[in-house]
Amino acid sequence: MIMPHPRRPFPGVFAFLLLWLWPTIVLGQTIRGRLVDGESGLPVSNALVILQDTLDRQIAQTSTLASGVFAFYSVGGETHRLKVLRIGYASWRSRDIHLDRDEVFDVMIELPVDRIVLTDDIVVRGTGACRSDQESGTATALLMEEARKAFALAHETLTGPRMRFRTSSYLRKLNPAGVVLEETTAANAPLHDWPIESAPVDSLAVWGFVRPPTHLQRAAGLGPTYYGPDGAVLFSTWFLGSHCYGVTRDDEDSLLVGLHFRPVVGNNKPGIEGTLWIDEASLALDRLEYHYVNLPSWVPRASSGGRLEFSQLPVGGWVVRRWWIRAPIEERPLGPGTTRLAGFQESGGSVVEVVDRRGGHLLWLDGRK
Repeated sequence: MIMPHPRRPFPGVFAFLLLWLWPTIVLGQTIRGRLVDGESGLPVSNALVILQDTLDRQIAQTSTLASGVFAFYSVGGETHRLKVLRIGYASWRSRDIHLDRDEVFDVMIELPVDRIVLTDDIVVRGTGACRSDQESGTATALLMEEARKAFALAHETLTGPRMRFRTSSYLRKLNPAGVVLEETTAANAPLHDWPIESAPVDSLAVWGFVRPPTHLQRAAGLGPTYYGPDGAVLFSTWFLGSHCYGVTRDDEDSLLVGLHFRPVVGNNKPGIEGTLWIDEASLALDRLEYHYVNLPSWVPRASSGGRLEFSQLPVGGWVVRRWWIRAPIEERPLGPGTTRLAGFQESGGSVVEVVDRRGGHLLWLDGRK
C-alpha cells in the first residue's frame, strides 16, 4: 500500500513512508506518525501524544514505544491538533491538521530539543512551608508537570492495548512492631489498571482517604477502607487546591529532588501526606511515598501509608513496577476500654513479566534472563 502524503505539512513535520509499520487497511480518518529527536534523529519513545480539537480539548491520547510510532484511527471531525508531552522536555504542539473524509495523514515529527532544567538555586522549603499555588515557572510547577506526565504515561501503558503485565502479589498481616505474622502470595496475576485503588474525587472531598465502615460491614467484622492516590486524584483541582507544596531533598540520594505535599491547615479529614521523588537531571519520576494523616490517636504517626515505584521499560512505556499499601487494624474492647492498635494489614506486589497483547514474552522484570 502506498500512503498519501499529508496535504498541508507544517514546519518541523515531514511526510514519510513506513510501508512496513501499518496495516494494509485503514478505516475512517486516520492520523499516523513517528516522533524523532531533532538533535540525534533517533526515535522518541515514552512520549505522550494527545489528539485535540481546535479548542485544545482532548479527544484521545496514546504513547510511543521504542519505534517512536503513534496512530489515531477513526478520529472524526475535520480539524485537529497534536500535542506531545515528553518527560524532561517542553511540550510541543502542531498547527491545525485538516482531514477530508477517510483521509490518512502520515507525518514524521522532529521534536525540538528544548530541555527543561531546574535552576541551580532551588529553594528547599521543607515540610513546614505551605504553597497551595503552583505559579508557572517555579520549581514546584515544573516538578508537578513532570510528575503528571509520568503518571499519564504509566496509566496509558497499563491500560493501553499493546502490552500486558504479569505480577507477583502478596497480602500480609503484621503485628504492631511491623513483624509479619501471616502472608499469602499469588503469582502470574494480570495487571491491567492502577495497582492501588482510589476513590472518585467527589467522594474523597467528602470522606477523605479513609471511608468508615457501614453498619453492615462493621457487623461482619470489617473495618474502614483506606484508599490510595492515582493520577486523577493527585492532579485534580480539588487535591491541588487543598494541599500545601514544598521542594525538598532526599538525605540518602543527592540525585533526587522531592515535591512534598500535605493537607492545608484546617482540613481534618483523613488524608495523605507524602513526596513525589524525581530525578533532578532527567526529571523522571522515581517513586511516590505517602502516609495517612488525621487518623485516630491509637494509630502511630506515619505508620500507615503506601509507596509506588516507577520504571521506564526498555521496550518502551512506563509502569508502576512495585507498590504496597499498609493500613492499621484496630482492637476494640468487648466492654469499656480504649481502642488499641492490633497490627497492620499490608498488600503489595510487583510486575514480573511484560508480554505483548497476544501473550508473547517481551521482558522479565524480576532478574531472569
